[in-house]
Amino acid sequence: WQATCLITRKYFSGEGNMKSLLIILVLISNFLVNIESSEASICNLNPTDSIQSALNRGCSFIWLAPGTYMEEVTINSSVIIQGSGAHRSDVTLHVPLNKQVKINNTLSSVLFKNMTIIGMGGVEATGTVDITYYEQCEPDFESGQEFCWEEVTETDVVITTEHGGCIYSAAEYLTLDDVELKECYATIKGGAIYSSNTNSKLDIFRSNIHHNSTGGDGGAIYVKGAVNIESSNFNNNHAFLEGGVFYSTDRLPIFFQSIS
Repeated sequence: WQATCLITRKYFSGEGNMKSLLIILVLISNFLVNIESSEASICNLNPTDSIQSALNRGCSFIWLAPGTYMEEVTINSSVIIQGSGAHRSDVTLHVPLNKQVKINNTLSSVLFKNMTIIGMGGVEATGTVDITYYEQCEPDFESGQEFCWEEVTETDVVITTEHGGCIYSAAEYLTLDDVELKECYATIKGGAIYSSNTNSKLDIFRSNIHHNSTGGDGGAIYVKGAVNIESSNFNNNHAFLEGGVFYSTDRLPIFFQSIS
């Protein structure tokens, strides 16, 4: 990282794989505490299924089969959303233009694992974007995929998402583990992620966050709470104002290990 690309309060080096394991175990413990009052529900989804519908049914572990899921998602309780593919690129959550993955519960624990989250903007976005999407779609129930045959292109579409181009989180614990997060844009703060909870903890492990941008602060991430990032890559993230990669408003602990 270039010094001009990063705004932080503290920088610490970690102690290797054992520290990462302990952090993940703490994360799982926090998640279990938050859902212990209700029976955990495991839901297996195909790309023709809706993640939001699974959340509305009370699923606390959502297992995504390989393919693309294109939808806005609102999360109101603790949940694990995990791709079942051999690689994180096998499962993609494509967030529609001017929509978000929005986490509302300030006491929740949310984990995204082994998947790609992609927005409709990106590093070239300057308030408008050209988008291509497909209409005339229908599911193939045998393969579990959705097939579309009419391509539609719109030019100079105005981006209106202000905070968190792909993820807006009020969660107490938000974790990305083996996640690719890319091509997200916010007009004001947090090109990819905006964490609004001052009592929160953001953990990022083994992830690749790239080609995100904002018209304000925090090209990739804008946080108000504690942060831990390990074994992750950041590239081609841009902010018009401060924090090309990362912007923090608080003096809570910020840990980085094996970051490029």
